[in-house]
Amino acid sequence: FTILYGLLILWFLIQAATFTPQAWHHPLWDQVRTAFSNGDSITIRSSISLDREATLAGVMRLLAYGCIFWLALQFGRSRNGANRMLWAVAAAAFVYGVYGLVVRFANLQTLLWYDKWAYQDSVTGPFVNRNSFATYVGIGLLVTFALAWREFGRPAASGLAGGQKVRAVMAQIRPRIFVLIGMAATLATALLLT
Repeated sequence: FTILYGLLILWFLIQAATFTPQAWHHPLWDQVRTAFSNGDSITIRSSISLDREATLAGVMRLLAYGCIFWLALQFGRSRNGANRMLWAVAAAAFVYGVYGLVVRFANLQTLLWYDKWAYQDSVTGPFVNRNSFATYVGIGLLVTFALAWREFGRPAASGLAGGQKVRAVMAQIRPRIFVLIGMAATLATALLLT
């Protein structure tokens, strides 16, 4: 898998390179040369890709996806690593949600250090688009629910009778369940105000 991934990245980089044979280059580069030459000695370097910047942006995006996969693979191997990763996602979404709510209720109308130019009546956190923020906060809310369910689900899955399950759940409540409930309430508020 890693070899195929590396070959794909290499092929994209070759498409953006200007040292490949001229016969491989996109035919529109010839038209660009004739349109902008005007008898001057301007050198226009061509490539297989017509838009080298978009090709390199695609390479960066693909490398970022690969890094995310690698991190998920490394942290997801153990239960403790996966738990830390879930808590990190929930905490990051919570911080973004708190930031968005503070900006909204303080009527700051800023997006980090820029003036907010879109969706001024919605909570967007550090995102420009409210839909992107809603997706991010929604994922954080789902992760928070999963963490809370796991806290409540341990005693409930023990095979006790109805009344005994409730007592077992109440006896094993830890302070972090209140942290998760607060995080979920904050994220739900930010999501609804988006």
